[in-house]
Amino acid sequence: MLASERDEMAQVIFEECLKIMRSKSEDYATETDVFSNYNLSAQQAQISPERVCLVRISEKMSRLGVLLAGREPNHESIEDNMLDVINTAANMLMIYRRRDGIDLP
Repeated sequence: MLASERDEMAQVIFEECLKIMRSKSEDYATETDVFSNYNLSAQQAQISPERVCLVRISEKMSRLGVLLAGREPNHESIEDNMLDVINTAANMLMIYRRRDGIDLP
C-alpha cells in the first residue's frame, strides 16, 4: 500500500469516527460537557476519567479478541469495536490534554 492510499483510508476512517463520536455524544453526554459520561463513571468508580477510558478500551479489546477468534457477533461488529477503540482513545487524549491545560489546535 502506498502512503497516499493509507492516508486516504485513514481520512475515511477518521471521518467515520467523528460521525460516530458526535452521535454517541448526543446519546450519552450533556450539552455542556461532552465528557460528562466519563466524568460520571469516574465519580461512581472513584477513578480518573482517563482510567474509565482505559477500562472501556480494555473491554472493547477483549470483545475483539473473541470476535477475531471466530465468534459471530449478535450486536456490535468487529469494525464497530475497532472504531470504538479509536474514539475512546481520542477521548482519553482530549480529557488528558484538557486536564493538563494543553491547548488543542
